[in-house]
Amino acid sequence: MENIVTNKPNLIKWLSLDATHLLQHVQSKGIIKTEEYNDLMSLSSSRIIVIHLLDLLIGKGESTCRSFLELLKEDDVNESFPKLREWIITVDTSVTADMNGSPSLKASGTQITCNISASKGSHVYAPTIAGSSTGPVVINTTTTTRGGSDCKCNYKPER
Repeated sequence: MENIVTNKPNLIKWLSLDATHLLQHVQSKGIIKTEEYNDLMSLSSSRIIVIHLLDLLIGKGESTCRSFLELLKEDDVNESFPKLREWIITVDTSVTADMNGSPSLKASGTQITCNISASKGSHVYAPTIAGSSTGPVVINTTTTTRGGSDCKCNYKPER
């Protein structure tokens, strides 16, 4: 979602070149429903169509935004948008959230990798993991002591 919000002005400029072509792909992948497609197609200009499409996708959340970005990576979609093609290859669609400034939060299936750091007397407490089916939890940490040596810890609770 962050990639779409941050790059929204450019996405509007690039995708407005052929909004109808884009909508065909978005609908065929099931990213939007037929009713949403019809509503977008009834709008007056390509620019307005793209603005409303991006707002709709952002409103649907992270997973939908990731699906849209993955769609934009497909050659038959981005061939109509040269500037988009240059940009989209730099986008990591596995990044799913910012988690309050964490530089790396990646998801792969049910595995989540998160880098959290603290400095200058601040502290990092154990992350909270919640959900109806979180699966096994393994926590691997590396800390650096004031003397500069690393301390590695692995935690895998018994189920």
